[in-house]
Amino acid sequence: GINAEYGDPFWETLLEFSFQAPDNSADSRLLEESIDQICSAFAKSNVSSGNLSSLLSIVISLIKHALSDTSADHSVEELETVYNSLLILRTLTKYIVEHEPLETSPSYFKTPDIVAMATTSQTGETDDASSPTTLKHVARYETSVDELCFYLYEFLVNYPVRLDTIHVHSECVKIITILLSSPLHHSSPSPILLK
Repeated sequence: GINAEYGDPFWETLLEFSFQAPDNSADSRLLEESIDQICSAFAKSNVSSGNLSSLLSIVISLIKHALSDTSADHSVEELETVYNSLLILRTLTKYIVEHEPLETSPSYFKTPDIVAMATTSQTGETDDASSPTTLKHVARYETSVDELCFYLYEFLVNYPVRLDTIHVHSECVKIITILLSSPLHHSSPSPILLK
């Protein structure tokens, strides 16, 4: 996977784009339809790359940074980067929730080393499942989506709603809604939010 540190050149370059947010459901559907193949390819490659987990870490870092001083006037570029990261995360998460089998959805939020450790511990081929390192990685996975939801909520509650932040607030609500919408697409509760 790609280094998920805030300020990583790869992520800075990827997230530096200017985009007019869809204003209505027709525009949103058009966006989703136009990137459907990209989402499908991303979902397939994510199994080995763990890039969704990296993006999740970036989103959390960006929101923490924005929340570090809610009274500060963050630049338009900073808010745009937060919005862009949330937009990408929402689009990919929505694709996974709607198109991937319910049983495999949580694995998309894991890094490849965590997937390997979880598979190994389930098959019982090694005794490493009880090692502190393995438990640390598994604990990190179990809390990453929870941590995301926590910081999305914190942003919604604590960051002032202004004309230049309304799209960021809207993306926060959309991501939470998508994470909770799994029962609409599957017959059982979302394992993404279950421990």
